[in-house]
Amino acid sequence: MPKNILLLVADDLGREQLGCYGCAAIQTPHLDALAASGTRFDMAFASTASCSGSRTTLYTGLHTHENGSYGLVLERNGFQTWANVETAPRVFNDLGYRTGILGKVHVAPDAVYPWQVRRESETRDVAVIADQAERFFQEARDDESSAKGFFLTIGYVDPHRVLTSRGGFGNADADAGAYDARIRDRVYNPDEVAVPSFLQDLPAVRQELAEYYRAINRLDQGVGMVLAALERTGQADDTLVLFLSDNGPPFVNSKTTLYDAGVRLPFLMRAPGASSATDVVNPNLVSWIDVLPTMLAWAGHEGRQPPEGSVGPRKGRNLLPIAGEGAVVPGWDRVFGSHTFHEITNYWPTRYMRTRRWKYHRNVCWRLDFPFAMDLYASLSFDAMRNSGGAAAAPITNGCNGTTTKEVNGVSKHEEKTAAPTSKQPAMIGKRTLKSYIRRPAEELYDLDADPDEVRNLADEPAHAETLKEMRLAVEAWQYETHDLWLWKDGVSVQRFREFDYEREGLRIPDRLDFDVDSPGTEGVKTIRLHET
Repeated sequence: MPKNILLLVADDLGREQLGCYGCAAIQTPHLDALAASGTRFDMAFASTASCSGSRTTLYTGLHTHENGSYGLVLERNGFQTWANVETAPRVFNDLGYRTGILGKVHVAPDAVYPWQVRRESETRDVAVIADQAERFFQEARDDESSAKGFFLTIGYVDPHRVLTSRGGFGNADADAGAYDARIRDRVYNPDEVAVPSFLQDLPAVRQELAEYYRAINRLDQGVGMVLAALERTGQADDTLVLFLSDNGPPFVNSKTTLYDAGVRLPFLMRAPGASSATDVVNPNLVSWIDVLPTMLAWAGHEGRQPPEGSVGPRKGRNLLPIAGEGAVVPGWDRVFGSHTFHEITNYWPTRYMRTRRWKYHRNVCWRLDFPFAMDLYASLSFDAMRNSGGAAAAPITNGCNGTTTKEVNGVSKHEEKTAAPTSKQPAMIGKRTLKSYIRRPAEELYDLDADPDEVRNLADEPAHAETLKEMRLAVEAWQYETHDLWLWKDGVSVQRFREFDYEREGLRIPDRLDFDVDSPGTEGVKTIRLHET
């Protein structure tokens, strides 16, 4: 029997905006049903929080700093995957599969992503996409040369913002009757929505969330239509179905950030046959770099690595053996991620490590202000939040977390302090100040059990110095292993220096993150060994 694969990728869909992930305010019955018929991963993470880059991790099993797609694919000044990277369409073409992509593609170049069937479109008419999918299913079923199976990716445009409108999500076309009559338009009232904790509860925020919900409901209907088509063509029992999102919701404090709101995402998987599991809530930490190894394992090629001369090896793992697990499995306890650009002008390299309890961020160029994606900066919600300060006493802050530090019995403690009344209190983005969102320190450490919103930075607290050190070293080891050029010591790329033997000529690089302009010398300073790490 063929071993088909259907990969469904939503655009800017958050985890907290689906019924199966606990959102009672929105209707997503088809995705809820998919979750009930398979596995819902509760701790699933993208490597990056940018559309193109995240898709490349899905299609290559490599982080963006490994595959070259550091940021968005654009007509001008965009990023592309390197020519010597093995991608999902390449490998499944070689395996004899019928490959195709419908809807949003958003990766490049075509030669590196050679889908046999490519119907690229920015349409939000999910019924049209479903009709195209059904034709693809039928052709794969009836074509004897496709006996190995098919690999179809559907890239939905929903629920991404409409770039031509400050608060739009593609619903104006629904108002105009431009979509197929099979799509039932569900309009939400701003009072109905659930405002996530990473945003402020303001009228403009609710207005945009209501439009966002509407686009998500349309997406849900589209997924239902595609899965119904798969049933009609008789291929559902032979098809691995994966549904996920590229990054978090299209709001500040989420998309383009490596905070959980940007990278902890929905991931549903249905694997028929011996791998089948139903209504499983899986608590293990999984990553988008695990998706391609899982699809290859389903196709009977577990452990397949890129050929000689290609970038690799892939570090992701096959998820099928743990798909039916509703308990924590040893070894699935950490994920890593890498973000360098969104738009070409949004340079802000940062890396993260996430465990069940702890989150560590290494902000490489932390002296730069955190940049805004164009659509997020122009949004009505951000406009409202940036103007949200009001007459009140202002907190005094000394870092990124809205707290100050004092000594209590010899231990540094964080406490909220209040200054004399000022004309305005700081503008807030969720639970953090806008200033701390834009100006971040070199390292951030969060205890997610106590602080799931990643607001109280513990990196400078002596009580957590050992945890900070352990996670910093783990991230650096991962950076070495994945040849990350943004592993910096003393403000320079260690990986570049490892290509040469300057140590023999006396070069010493201090073992510190950034160059110290106040104490630039190397005498008496601990240094790193470039060729023993």
